[in-house]
Amino acid sequence: MNLFDPVPADSLNSLEREVASFLDEQGPLYFWYRNIPHRGYYVQGWQKPRIYADFIFTSHGGDQADFREVFVLETKGLHLKNPNTDYKKSVFGLCNQHAKKRAWSQLVPAMRDKEIRYEVVFEDEWKKRLNELLAQD
Repeated sequence: MNLFDPVPADSLNSLEREVASFLDEQGPLYFWYRNIPHRGYYVQGWQKPRIYADFIFTSHGGDQADFREVFVLETKGLHLKNPNTDYKKSVFGLCNQHAKKRAWSQLVPAMRDKEIRYEVVFEDEWKKRLNELLAQD
């Protein structure tokens, strides 16, 4: 289900490897993508460093020929429950608020009827949270 070339195993930490394996086995996914740090998709918050989430994936909502939701996912080990992660959660929360205020069709016609969600998940909750997100379709 990976959108691009296979992801080299040494480019992922153990948590990211588990999440990638999980995503690759999910039927409700249209695709998943391992975002490339410092080169891929990023969110610019109010602090200088950009936020490069670990994964971007989409669910198809039953229509396997198209996708319905886009998820931007940042994974964190428990040892990273700190102010930097709190900042990222705040930025993603703000992104979620603003993503709901404007219809995608107003921004990009190809995104009509699509939703985008930003999530930060910790290693002790990632599987439960991803199952919840994918079950909402």
